[in-house]
Amino acid sequence: PTDKIGGHLKKFDLTYITLITPLALDCDNFQVCASDNAVKSLLNSGGDVANISSDVSFNETKSILTKNKIGFANGENISYQTANNLKFAFINLGNTSDAIIIKEAVTKAKEDKPQVILVTFNNLTAKVGRAAVDSGADIVVGNSTTVKKIELYKNKPIVYGFGPLINGTYNWSSAYTLNNVGMLGQFYFFNDRLVDIELEAVMPNSYSYLTGLDVRSTVINDWKTQQDLKDELLSISKAGN
Repeated sequence: PTDKIGGHLKKFDLTYITLITPLALDCDNFQVCASDNAVKSLLNSGGDVANISSDVSFNETKSILTKNKIGFANGENISYQTANNLKFAFINLGNTSDAIIIKEAVTKAKEDKPQVILVTFNNLTAKVGRAAVDSGADIVVGNSTTVKKIELYKNKPIVYGFGPLINGTYNWSSAYTLNNVGMLGQFYFFNDRLVDIELEAVMPNSYSYLTGLDVRSTVINDWKTQQDLKDELLSISKAGN
């Protein structure tokens, strides 16, 4: 399923993806899971780290990912990755909303002295996202099946939802709307400093592909009622300046 987009993803130094279904050696049509062959798609995309749900039993998924040398962030497991001498810590806190637990997780990640800490949540709210930044997170991301707003809080990006990348179950419309499009987020660093973020629109059908459209302008036009969204998106391009 990543044939049309894998080469693009592989260009980047680190690729972080979210798995919403478990991987399994024996996956039939009566299970909500993906065949272990799906890991080939992750490898084809240069996948380095998988964010996996804390709400489902993922023991087999962890085994398959580990066998293929793909890191995973899940519950208490923090994935550390290094690219171009920049060390990242990937944390998945699932449905956590307790500021104390968030602080403890980020503090634990700091013990290995990463320069960048990324924290992922389900059903991300502004209160939770900002608590993560206050605790020391550099990037906060929410798992979401639809594209949601982005804000810059204390010069740190909080992405409330990138939407789906690949979906082989539903027949997605070819119409380009916020209800059936996903986003790729590209984070660019100079030394340990986040200097830019680029967003690319993706049609999340069985063979995901880049639309070639400007997702920033579309999000701004369709979300006119979102307070200060335009300023926030424009601010992201100036992050760190």
